[in-house]
Amino acid sequence: MRSSSTPINVGLYFDLRNPLQWRQDPARLHAFALDLCEEAEHLGAHSIWLTEHHQFDDYLASPLTFAAAVGARTTRVRIGTAIVIAPLHHPVEIAEQAAVVDLISNGRLDLGLGAGYRVPEYALFGKSLKGRYGQTDACAREVRRLWAQGGVTPRPVQSRPPIWMGYQGPQGARRAGLLGESLLSADGRLWEAYRSGLVDGGRAENAARMTGAIQGWVSDDPEADWPVVSKHLAYQVDSYRKHMVEGS
Repeated sequence: MRSSSTPINVGLYFDLRNPLQWRQDPARLHAFALDLCEEAEHLGAHSIWLTEHHQFDDYLASPLTFAAAVGARTTRVRIGTAIVIAPLHHPVEIAEQAAVVDLISNGRLDLGLGAGYRVPEYALFGKSLKGRYGQTDACAREVRRLWAQGGVTPRPVQSRPPIWMGYQGPQGARRAGLLGESLLSADGRLWEAYRSGLVDGGRAENAARMTGAIQGWVSDDPEADWPVVSKHLAYQVDSYRKHMVEGS
């Protein structure tokens, strides 16, 4: 249990959504998001998290590219991907790009990997969803190997950059444990499955690390702000639901 004196690390999540009803120039949006990352660090944020989708109406498509830009604009915040869709990319590509981000940021990368779920994205890359969880596991193992001596060059600054598995169910939590990697979920119900995977994989229980996203906003008057916030939240939730079933 976390004690009351233990600090809580707060990060911010950027997906660069650009809804039609509030449309901005994409170049300005990307530049402004980098300004926000810099300001977030100034205000004490612990980390910046970036994500990946393709053929959404609006979404960040290349999180590691954007992560490199964040690394060049900041000096302290951790920079994570939540997530890179592993089966859409070759492990060498991920390992090399991630190493560059770690070098630019001087060792601040957290690499989140996930399996994705959208048919159109897999079709765009000429891939099949079949076996995507096994491919994601294999990618994590291969990236670890490539970061070791004799793999890709140059190597990351961190001797062992954190890898977070973006699995949200008990089976995925166990897979993350068996891999010996961190679990990118804040759902406490997944702890037991994750813990058992770690133990069965021959790793100590105290190696466990879990974190994840929680919806929230800062406000002095939540009730007064809700009419504005709710419109944007509704767009986000509804668009995810729409794209989740597209092509299925």
